[in-house]
Amino acid sequence: MFEIFISYAWRDGADFAERLESALPGSWRDKNAINRVRGFDREIEEAIKACKWFVLCCSEDVLREDSFVRDEMIYAQSHKKPIIVVRLQDIIPPISVIRKTWIDYFELGWDATLNEIRRVMALPPEQVTERTSVLPTKHPSARTRLAPITSSDPQKNRAQLIARVRRDWIEGILYPTLEDARHVLKIGIAPKSDAVLNHEGFNYTIDPEATIETIFNDISERRLLILGDLGAGKTVLLLQLAEALLAQAERSPAARVPVAFNLASWAQTRKPIFDWINEELRRFYDVRARRALERWMKNDALIFLFDGLDEVKEEARAACLEALNEFQARHKPPMVVCSPVTDYESLPQKLNLKSAILLKPLSQAQVDQFLSAGNLTRLKRLVESDPVVQEMSRNPFLLNTMAYAYDDSNPDLEGMSKPRDPAERREHLFDAYIRRRFAESPRKPYNLDDTLRYLRFLAKNMQTYSQTIFRPELMDERWLGEAKLKFMRIENLALITLLLISSLVWLAFGLSLEVGWWVVLMLMLIGPAISFIALRGIALTWGLA
Repeated sequence: MFEIFISYAWRDGADFAERLESALPGSWRDKNAINRVRGFDREIEEAIKACKWFVLCCSEDVLREDSFVRDEMIYAQSHKKPIIVVRLQDIIPPISVIRKTWIDYFELGWDATLNEIRRVMALPPEQVTERTSVLPTKHPSARTRLAPITSSDPQKNRAQLIARVRRDWIEGILYPTLEDARHVLKIGIAPKSDAVLNHEGFNYTIDPEATIETIFNDISERRLLILGDLGAGKTVLLLQLAEALLAQAERSPAARVPVAFNLASWAQTRKPIFDWINEELRRFYDVRARRALERWMKNDALIFLFDGLDEVKEEARAACLEALNEFQARHKPPMVVCSPVTDYESLPQKLNLKSAILLKPLSQAQVDQFLSAGNLTRLKRLVESDPVVQEMSRNPFLLNTMAYAYDDSNPDLEGMSKPRDPAERREHLFDAYIRRRFAESPRKPYNLDDTLRYLRFLAKNMQTYSQTIFRPELMDERWLGEAKLKFMRIENLALITLLLISSLVWLAFGLSLEVGWWVVLMLMLIGPAISFIALRGIALTWGLA
């Protein structure tokens, strides 16, 4: 009996599916185009139930809402079949399989894709069902330069805004984060409605299998607070919601567009949230169209996703909550706010939202299952024997970091158990993680010490100026420091003075030669450059520059 079910769209996936069937013994695929009038074909139903692996050939046609492949995916998921997604084109797979294993045929080519499929199929199926791995190693659109949003056409502005959110937050942050994780773990979610003011009469039981999109849509007026410990997965959950909402916005012109902001920079000016959003749209999203935000608000076109309440300076957090409540009361937009639970509960007031959820720590069963996969035998023993490391392992971020830094190939694992202070253990963990990442990096333009020095410089300035996402165009001249800026101003003034004097000297020299005006003009243009090069050469020779 066959072991592999190949699901594909006839319009643009048949050639690849046929080739895959020939290369993988025990494969099955439907040889006839599906007639939807017949309903869900019995033969396909039996084939999916009997298969061991479900391989989805993801092409443009699969994304159609009426694609029969979507029915096959749902049926395979209902029977808990491990799903492998092979991307035939540079597209985002459907939401229902976004957390499954991806393999990029369009980047890897045939041979590498086939080898990757065979490698994944060599794993126990239950491991593939519970994890996300082999995510795309390149995100072309994350590097794409987008034109400023300047049009007065609302539809064009909307499309440009969607493209920016997808590039900057989904492909620029979410996908690399998931790619970096050894496994993407299912985070438990519990209701915590008493954390917000406007929760009267709210009685919500969260289905363990419910997605963040379902939870958000079930809440009245769609105003939600997400709480959790540091590293619990709040930002990933927020961006997964953003991805789902973006998909809705791309399918339906009437759907609201999610727009993400980090609250850290609010403390720099402490303006009303509406005015601060306007500034962030110009600075971060390059929205230059006049009154764009007013039009979007008037048409109820946006969903606001706020992250980083804990990154607002501590003395400004209470004021930030007041500003968010004032914004919500005046404009009543759908919105989500993320915050570490301890930072939020220490504030003297609450957000005036409809409900809140709390992300649970990982269960011991989840940790054990995670550590049972791959080369983590020694780390698993340490977790079982050391209460401090065991507690750390219940945090998704720390568990993934430990799995990367301390697999069985790393002899430095014993160093993790020596310090008694949990803070020292975390420091040891992050040091080991950095060394491992640096050692495995294919490109090393700088040595480790220089790399760390540059990263410290960036981190210090980003913290000073409340910037949480690094982008070169957001760098400020203040990062150089007052002394360096003063020196540069003096240096620039000296250079301008030199060029002016040099121009006058060459003008006088040209006039003294009694030649044509065009020769004098050429001397005035080229002469200062010759002077500058000569003086620069002298300075370099004598070690002055």
